[in-house]
Amino acid sequence: EAAQPPNPKGGMVAVMGLALEDLESIAAEIGRDKIAVANLNSPGQVIVSGEAEAIFQAVQRAQAAGAKRCIPLNVSGAWHSPLMLPAQQKMAELIGKLITAENTTVHSTPVVAANATGGLVRSVQELRDTLIRQITSPVRWMECIDRLLKITTSEAPPLFLEVGPGKVLKGLLKNIDRYLEVMNVEDMTGLEDVYARLRV
Repeated sequence: EAAQPPNPKGGMVAVMGLALEDLESIAAEIGRDKIAVANLNSPGQVIVSGEAEAIFQAVQRAQAAGAKRCIPLNVSGAWHSPLMLPAQQKMAELIGKLITAENTTVHSTPVVAANATGGLVRSVQELRDTLIRQITSPVRWMECIDRLLKITTSEAPPLFLEVGPGKVLKGLLKNIDRYLEVMNVEDMTGLEDVYARLRV
């Protein structure tokens, strides 16, 4: 609903080769109620999200500032931006009813790195708060990966699994650290490959 009329038409664009600080300045110049940094994917790749006209202005300014490439994303809305505030408000009501201390358990060993904060979720309240915040907050992918690497207890290098179609996250992980081991599971062949790897 937040991406449909009468709400403004939104979009997203991947900006390559421009510092986060430069993109934050561009967003501030255009108006943070119209555009925002949406994804901190990897060194050299940041996604901005917002109103269609604001995206157009951001691309022009990013290119003038030295961005290597600006790639429009095939999305139907301005995800992780202020334009999603109506959705966030509805989600807050729903999550408040469904995720309660009575029906939700957070494991004593944190297993979730929240994309809204880059931190670990350690309580039901944090689970609620971060699920709500992530609708309008940037995805802090690099911070999540850094946090997961820091809590790795095994002496062996960690194995990352990307579950679902495509290999986008594998590429982003390799941009963060090309030595990380990443496998994809999108079909039975991928599942069998992971099983064989885990048996080694």
